[in-house]
Amino acid sequence: MISDLSQEAWDKKVIDLGGSILQSWIWGQFQESMGHKIHRFSSDSYTNLLIEMGLPFGKRYLYSSKGPLGDVQTALTDIQKFSTNPNVVFSRIEPAHTVDLPKAAKDTQPANNWLLNLEPSEDQLLTNMKPKHRYNINLAAKKGVTFREGNKEDILTVWKILMETSTRAGFNLHPQNYYWQMFEVLSPKYLKLLV
Repeated sequence: MISDLSQEAWDKKVIDLGGSILQSWIWGQFQESMGHKIHRFSSDSYTNLLIEMGLPFGKRYLYSSKGPLGDVQTALTDIQKFSTNPNVVFSRIEPAHTVDLPKAAKDTQPANNWLLNLEPSEDQLLTNMKPKHRYNINLAAKKGVTFREGNKEDILTVWKILMETSTRAGFNLHPQNYYWQMFEVLSPKYLKLLV
């Protein structure tokens, strides 16, 4: 059902259900700032942020990035009830656990993410790293590499690095404006750029 949760209650439920920022309230606001229509659904057993994405010829699809969270079957029932618009031709979901549905030919989001808890001390973080990573960090420090918190103007520098990396590693990027807008909406509370 369409959610009546407040922003605070929504985000708490996303966290409680093990979700990511891609199901958070602020991510919905970011998607709206990019011109997408968003829909928030929730019940006692699930939450689901759906984004309406455009297709050619005025058609649309509903996309749930890293969701639904919780009871996926109930969420799917609610999506089916909701998506009566004839211009919505399909829905794409990416729940955290496997569901009995056909798998898309290609993933939209990375299959794996790396999450690092930054609460331990710097020494403890270094101790927990692979020796080669520690070596590279120490070598960079010896060579005078430093970093600082970046601002919106630094996105151009990061964009150039992303373009080189995407070409070398064979992945696609969003348009440059996507990253500018992400910085605008998510920083400084939800996003920090380190250069």
